[in-house]
Amino acid sequence: MQKTKNEKEESAIANFIGTALIIVCIPLLIIFLTIAIKANTNPYNLPDFLGYKPLICASNSMENVFKVGDLTVTKEVKQNELEKSDTITFWDGKHDTVITHRIEEITKDENEKATYITKDDMNNEIDEETVEFSQIEGK
Repeated sequence: MQKTKNEKEESAIANFIGTALIIVCIPLLIIFLTIAIKANTNPYNLPDFLGYKPLICASNSMENVFKVGDLTVTKEVKQNELEKSDTITFWDGKHDTVITHRIEEITKDENEKATYITKDDMNNEIDEETVEFSQIEGK
């Protein structure tokens, strides 16, 4: 039995939608699996995919940029790419957590080693602890 023109069009549309779903879903599956495997094999490092690290905002300290529950993505950067007012994500060793705050000031010691003074956007006080580049996950 031959298909009618309408049945052929419906079949072509279904094939297109199926192919499009596969093209979208397979890369997403690879990304999610890579992140999940990295998170489980090394729980003390933020998992990434090609240098991009997904995070969920857990506080309102940067509410003018990120709301609680927002998905944020931080990208690994080189030290010379960091500037005042950049939003960075870093490990806070004192509280053993990851924080995303803004660079308020960059200071350098006599050996040109940079230290970053950060603050959140919701108050006018700088963070208690300074941040070294080794703590920074990205911006």
